[in-house]
Amino acid sequence: MSIQLNRKVSWILLVVTVIFFAVVKLYNNYKDRTLLTEENAKTIASLFTDDWEYKCVKDGSDGNLHYCFRDTELGFDFTIINDRDGSDLCTWDYDYCDILKERCAASLDELCSPHQAEWEMESRGGIISGKDKKKSSYSVSLTLTESTYADERRSLTDFYKNVWETVKAQDKKNAIDELIVYVRVKNESIHEGGEYTPQRGYIDHEDADDD
Repeated sequence: MSIQLNRKVSWILLVVTVIFFAVVKLYNNYKDRTLLTEENAKTIASLFTDDWEYKCVKDGSDGNLHYCFRDTELGFDFTIINDRDGSDLCTWDYDYCDILKERCAASLDELCSPHQAEWEMESRGGIISGKDKKKSSYSVSLTLTESTYADERRSLTDFYKNVWETVKAQDKKNAIDELIVYVRVKNESIHEGGEYTPQRGYIDHEDADDD
């Protein structure tokens, strides 16, 4: 009886030990994923650039902590929103996108004019996950007329490439990790369009659906 009892106790202790270390590992992983705390927010700027100056931390209306910074080189304030899931949204890219728009406006207008195209640029913000670098996604949306799209959509790759290269050339901070040129059509009856990146070239969404 005592042997069986000892085995049962040993088995229970083993299970408890395994559970304990599993919980500790999960907790440590969660801590690693959570980049910002009030203590290390003061030194986070050095992870990205010497031009970020930490100001303060505030409670956001969204229930998350908002860490306030200033870009001393470009001259604007921004925040890093510490999401509870450990992925932090950096609003720096929204302001930087506005700067890129101003830098690129004349060149993009000149590129778009022969094709009667309109353009818009936006950023989805920068995502900081764990201790990884900030990952920033930007896009340029080109709106073509229906006739241009129907007649020239497969022959405009150089146009899309020039738009992409124009934006990248003005990215003096080398902040853009992903840049996609989206193609739209004014006539809402044709809404598929396509997208361009140097890696994949131009992909027509209608052709992709047919595949």
